[in-house]
Formats: sequence, structure tokens, C-alpha cells
Amino acid sequence: MEALLEARPLPWKHMEAHRFRGSGLEARFRLVLPWKRSLQTFRRLGNGQAVKMCNQVFCGVHMLALCEAMALAEKQGLDPKLITKVCSRGAAGSWALANLGPMIIDEDYAPGFMIKHMQKDLRLVQATAEGVGQDMPGTSLAQQLFSEVEEMGGQELGTQAMIKAFKEKPQQD
Repeated sequence: MEALLEARPLPWKHMEAHRFRGSGLEARFRLVLPWKRSLQTFRRLGNGQAVKMCNQVFCGVHMLALCEAMALAEKQGLDPKLITKVCSRGAAGSWALANLGPMIIDEDYAPGFMIKHMQKDLRLVQATAEGVGQDMPGTSLAQQLFSEVEEMGGQELGTQAMIKAFKEKPQQD
């Protein structure tokens, strides 16, 4: 049995996703995981990994959009707290904006999920995508920006540290 467990303990700000593999019935998982928030099972072995890869694409590309928008807002002299507040209420709203947006504003790069782990996951995504003939331009750009932060020594920072790739880039002449 393969299952993806998504826990969002409060007041912890960061989502923790844990994948459990084993043999047995769903009831066994329910018995050993009484603290779970949700348990999702998949019909075929491997589908849980496939869902996780799609999740990581969302996370990487959402972080790209969040950091790019925050950098643009700053360049225009806008209050980033206003951007977070206003944009969270509309179609741009997301868990990343609501939870990691304030951390970006505060320059709090404490890891909920480290860049080095995101990069590992995105490499798996790219390998899988290549195997099925799927181009992943957004994921590629997210990887590039995470790599820039890694080159600054940020591999163990949280994914929200991607903003450093926008703020700390050398100025082009």
C-alpha cells in the first residue's frame, strides 16, 4: 500500500507531507497514525510518487511566481505586506503566498522544506518528464533559481529563500 499523509499541525506554519510505503490494509495505517490530518490512498503502486512529483511542480512554480511578484512589487515601491494581503484574497491566493509570503517579507528563510530537498525532487520530476516526453519550462526555471541560491550557500534554507536569486543577483551593465 502506498499513501500520502498530509499533516498541517498548528501553529507550525509549514506543511509536512510524508509518504509511507508498506504492505497491509489501510486500516493498519489508520491504527498506527492516529495523529494524521488526512490519509489518501492510491489505486496502483507508484501513483503516490507520481502525485508527489506533481505536487513538487506546483510548489516550485508557485514559489517562482511568488518571488517574482514580490521582487516586482519591491522595484515599484509597493509595500509587500499590501501585496500579500490583497493578492491572497483573489485568484493569486495560495498556501505559499499566505504562509511563505510573510516569511519572505521578514527575510525568514528557516526551512519548512529545504532547497536541497526540493532540487532532488525536481530532478526526479525532470527525469520522469523526459521519460514521457513532457517539457517542463516552469520547473526548469524554478530549478535554475534554486541553483543560484544554492551557489550562495543556501541549500539548507527554506524554499522561500528563492527570493535571494532575485534580490542578490549581480547587476548587469
